[in-house]
Amino acid sequence: DEWEDLQPWGCFLEENSVGYTSVRRLKDRPVLVTYSEKDDLVITATERQSIPKLCAQGYRIEYLECAGLGHTDGALASLPYMRKWIDDRVAGVPLNQAVNCMVRPAVDCSDPSVMP
Repeated sequence: DEWEDLQPWGCFLEENSVGYTSVRRLKDRPVLVTYSEKDDLVITATERQSIPKLCAQGYRIEYLECAGLGHTDGALASLPYMRKWIDDRVAGVPLNQAVNCMVRPAVDCSDPSVMP
């Protein structure tokens, strides 16, 4: 909330943030966001906090966090789920309302039985 102190970089950061950008959203599509609990590139705690704000703006988001993994390992472990999620959306399967906009605890992304 103090981006104005970082000018001109604060302006760049704000415009590149979905929750703050002045770019108008043209379409409403569901979004799958995947993060890793021990990510050393993305600050997962910050991203976790952004989900309610985006949902309040009308976004439909499914949140997935891979337990105990870093940036690359989490992405790789969640690939099968991401593929299924995309296939479901292309096939017209609606986003599961039970998980819409819920920030759930991290799960073992390599175990299909615990995936949403």
